[in-house]
Amino acid sequence: MKGPDNVKTSRQFRREVVELNVPTDQLAFWWLGQQGWIVKTAHYLLGFDFYLTDDPRRLVKPVLKAEDCDFFDVIFATHEHTDHFDQPVLEVIAKVNSKTRFVLPKIVQTEAAKIGIAGERAILLDAQKEAEYSQENLRIISIPSAHEFLEIDPDTGSAFLGYVVYVDGFCLYHSGDTCYYDGMLGKLREHSIDIAFVPINGRDGTRYRRNTIGNLTYQEAVDLVGQAKVRLACPAHHGMFAHNTQDPVLFIDYLTAKYPDVRYWVGLPHELVWYKRPLAIAAPDR
Repeated sequence: MKGPDNVKTSRQFRREVVELNVPTDQLAFWWLGQQGWIVKTAHYLLGFDFYLTDDPRRLVKPVLKAEDCDFFDVIFATHEHTDHFDQPVLEVIAKVNSKTRFVLPKIVQTEAAKIGIAGERAILLDAQKEAEYSQENLRIISIPSAHEFLEIDPDTGSAFLGYVVYVDGFCLYHSGDTCYYDGMLGKLREHSIDIAFVPINGRDGTRYRRNTIGNLTYQEAVDLVGQAKVRLACPAHHGMFAHNTQDPVLFIDYLTAKYPDVRYWVGLPHELVWYKRPLAIAAPDR
């Protein structure tokens, strides 16, 4: 996949993100490939499912280097797979900014501690709990994801998480890796979601036999964002590995036919995207 990632250096991309001025009624985001995203609001810089290791199998080469990730307030990881919980990268990020906090599934607590993410820096969640960030205007709610299956341990909670994030009056949903499961839509309908980041690469027997665990098909992803009444749908988890991808044009075609009122974004990695919503929303009371 060719695009801006071929012309920006890590320092140039860092400068673009850090120096960008975001008005209070807008947010900006960048797709890093796979399920990696950066979201910037007026007061927060968030990172999701960073995968910055330069694996030769990658079709989208990483631009941002771990040592240049010294500006994040919160970084999220949804589960322990390398392309979502990139441990060597997170270890460096934890060192270059002592103020960055990390939202992680409780099940990776031991691995996180080994790379310097422990104590107050680690917000450890399971499927049944939510976390309030220490500063105002940021609330994080975890919901289970089913990466083929719902795997819930009685002690450590869900192996796979998704996050609903209320930040500066916007509501985001990052599903991590997930298939559809009973009750999932109901959980999302509890929130008025501005932007949803969802996988579309699907699953099949060939991939499962080689231990490539599946996700939503593009049709399932369309129905999920359409029925949840998401305002902006962002399909992800495509274009990174040749053996595990899907054409996002199929997502667009199905979405525009079935849910024409739902906006979408499909673009290039490391491309700046703006989102504006006319009215701010508050997280629901618990």
